[in-house]
Formats: sequence, C-alpha cells, structure tokens
Amino acid sequence: CNNYTKSIGSLALSLYDGITIKTASSTLGSTSSSTRDQLSRQLLAAQYNYANGVYINGNKTLTYCFIQWGERVHKNPTKYSSSYTGYARDWFKAFNCSQGGRVNGPQ
Repeated sequence: CNNYTKSIGSLALSLYDGITIKTASSTLGSTSSSTRDQLSRQLLAAQYNYANGVYINGNKTLTYCFIQWGERVHKNPTKYSSSYTGYARDWFKAFNCSQGGRVNGPQ
C-alpha cells in the first residue's frame, strides 16, 4: 500500500504530490456530498487502480491521459462547473467499477 501511495504522489499532475496513507485513507473514506470531494475520492481510487496495473481496456497511456484530465478538472474549479465535475466523477466511478475492461461511462 505504501509503494502505491508513493507512486500516486508522482503520477500525472501535482494534485496528490506528497500524499500520505493517512490523507489517502481520509479521502477514500470521505462521505462528503460535495461534487469536488466525490471526484477526489473516485480519482484517487482510480490512481490506486492505475498503480496496481488496471488500465482502460489494458491501455496504460489512455488511462494516464484519463487521470490527467480528472486532475485538471479537480484542480481548476473556477473553469469547470459543478455539473461538469460531476460528469468527470461519474467517469472515474465507471472506471473504478470496470476492473480494467470496457468503461461504461455516464449517459
């Protein structure tokens, strides 16, 4: 778990730079109804999946770009509406449920 957490700290943009297991646990266990907090929870789970070798249809590069998109949405709340942030959250939730196969995102 510690190695995965360290690798997440250097993945994609700087959203989770220096993340600790304690912070990751708090983020993953959050029950906040905030769309941004929910995106953070799903995005962090996706990064753990990525660190564990789970990729969209087995495509590591595509999954990396997908994670960069999620971090960009999360880091720029003034550029992206709450509904768009929710759209991103739903895509990450779908990825986390896909087990590395096809991702059936929001409609």
